[in-house]
Amino acid sequence: MSEERCVNPFYHRIHLRPYDWPLIIIGSILLAPIRIIIVITLFLIASFLSKLCNQWLARIDRDSEPDLYHEWRIRFKNIIRHLFRAILFVVGFYRVTIIQKGDINKEKDAPIYIMAPHTSLFDILAGVALQSPSSVAKADIVNIPLFGNIFKLSDPVLVERDSKHSRHDVFKKVSQVIKYSKIVFFPEGTCSNHRGMLQFKNGAFKLGYPVVPIALRFNQFGAPDTLIWTWDGPNTFWSIWLTLCRWRTDLELTKLPVYTPSELEKKDPDLYARNVAKVLVKELGLPCLFYSYDDSRYFKYRSFRSSTCVKFMKLVDKIRKIHSTSLSSSNGKHNKSSKQEMVPYTEYLSHLIDKIFNNIVDLNATLDQERLLAILDIASVPDINESYSVKELMLCFQRQTFDDEGHDPFEAKLYHLKAVAHLVDLREPDLWHRLRNAYDTFNEASSSLDTGLESLSSPKQLEILLWLSLGLNKIDDQFGDILSFG
Repeated sequence: MSEERCVNPFYHRIHLRPYDWPLIIIGSILLAPIRIIIVITLFLIASFLSKLCNQWLARIDRDSEPDLYHEWRIRFKNIIRHLFRAILFVVGFYRVTIIQKGDINKEKDAPIYIMAPHTSLFDILAGVALQSPSSVAKADIVNIPLFGNIFKLSDPVLVERDSKHSRHDVFKKVSQVIKYSKIVFFPEGTCSNHRGMLQFKNGAFKLGYPVVPIALRFNQFGAPDTLIWTWDGPNTFWSIWLTLCRWRTDLELTKLPVYTPSELEKKDPDLYARNVAKVLVKELGLPCLFYSYDDSRYFKYRSFRSSTCVKFMKLVDKIRKIHSTSLSSSNGKHNKSSKQEMVPYTEYLSHLIDKIFNNIVDLNATLDQERLLAILDIASVPDINESYSVKELMLCFQRQTFDDEGHDPFEAKLYHLKAVAHLVDLREPDLWHRLRNAYDTFNEASSSLDTGLESLSSPKQLEILLWLSLGLNKIDDQFGDILSFG
């Protein structure tokens, strides 16, 4: 499978060339061991100094003297920042460049950094170049030996993931922190192979503050990419070791103009997140896959992997789980037994696809959320109207996710839904047959009208079919992004 054409953003392999091995051997003997010794030494110094700084800060009453507290904290943090910049230099990041594309004076009113794409464990160290901003992290991170002292000094916003009350307090904590420090978010929420932008989570955008989008770029000068860390890729130790064996890696951060949300975006953080993602997508020149980490579980099925197809499969799974839980609860059964008796996913997917084939009468009728639920016969499923999975799928159908600026999204029709049902129908093993069935659905919809609908031979209709099946916005220059089914 060609990695450059890989649709799976969580897939990565390091393809070492024959002439890479001599450099790795030399680096393993002369470079990596020395770097590790120096890094460990600098890290221990940073941890010890951070512990002393935290003990000093503990003597100041933060509530009664917040300005004094943060004045000293920032001084201490700058000392640690220089040590971490030294660590970056030692591991080969000799050049860390910040490109300023926006008005730096306006950044005073933007307390949040939005960094993307998130591809590497080294991304976190990019914050060193940005004056070590605070971040949102799980609460137990401060208990990690050595590293916890350093992280605590950055004044992080700590969240206990198992506590709903803690998550609700995040907004209050962030409001307090941004008075004295910027906060950095990686809204993708996980690492990818940087061949596309993942779907942004809306947590950073619920606050409604202006943000500074920051594009990350690493340069390994044509060598195999050793930085990428994904769940379907080389192990962490091997990636770090190969990076340490390299003589040099460059990091570039491009700070884009401050993005100030409109009133509509403040009310709809998902819209705010999508619009900021568009800005970064345009800067980086990457396709936006509109995938999240939760979607990766559906890549194991041999299917078309456009965002529309993946979100449809995700919705089916959501309905299956809600429906099974509801039935088990009404029968007085426990969750454990309901898990065992849950209908297999492929069987449930086929069941809902058959409902689409049987319940669609007018192919050219408009597709909205109410009609989608009626066709799937799930309007009575508990909480389905509020399910984000439904919203995601409707966004894909309407192509309002990450379309080109100024391009009007097409109006979703029922034949679009039927075409996608064909594309994800696992009972048909041949992908070309599925694509032909989707093609025939378009032609069937066209022939059912005397006027008003263009034939599939028109660029517009072909574009829609490519969007639904392959996730392509354009016909002309995006075939390089057609992604493997492997």
